[in-house]
Amino acid sequence: MNSIEQLMSEYPQLNYIYTRMPEGLPGLIIDKTVYLKKDLTYQKEHETLAEEIGHYKTSVGDLTSLDNAVNRKQEKIARDWGRMKIITLDGLISCYKLCMRTAQEVADYFDVSVKYLFEALEMYKRKFGVIYSYRGYTFIFDRGLILNKESETIEN
Repeated sequence: MNSIEQLMSEYPQLNYIYTRMPEGLPGLIIDKTVYLKKDLTYQKEHETLAEEIGHYKTSVGDLTSLDNAVNRKQEKIARDWGRMKIITLDGLISCYKLCMRTAQEVADYFDVSVKYLFEALEMYKRKFGVIYSYRGYTFIFDRGLILNKESETIEN
C-alpha cells in the first residue's frame, strides 16, 4: 500500500474523487467527499490529501474565501495538521537512523516535495521552538533541521 492509499485507508468514512478542478485549487473537501485534481504529481497529491483531511478533522464552515482572519486561521490549522500527519517526529528519527542527510532524501522518504518538508520543519519550529527534545533526541529547527541523539546520563 502506498502513502496515499495508507492515508485514505485511515479515513474510510470519506469518499475520494479525482476530477478536474479550477486552476490553483488542487483539492477541496465538501462534507465527507474529498475532491482531488486529476493530474497532480504524486507528492502534491499526498500533500493535498493530508491538508483536505486536516480540514475534515479541524475546520467548520466554508473556507473558499480567505478574506477574513477566522478562515485564514482554520486554513493554517488544517495545513499544519496535514504536515504533522505526514512528517512526524518519529519519522524524522527514522530518517536519522537510516543516515539520510539531504533534504531530498528525507522528502522522498515521506513522499513529499522538499518545499513541503521545509514548510513542515518551519511549522515544528513555530510550535515547539528552535530546540525541542523528544524520545531521547534533540531537534534543532534552525535553517532546516539538525537532529542528535541525546547522551545517556549514567549515575554512579
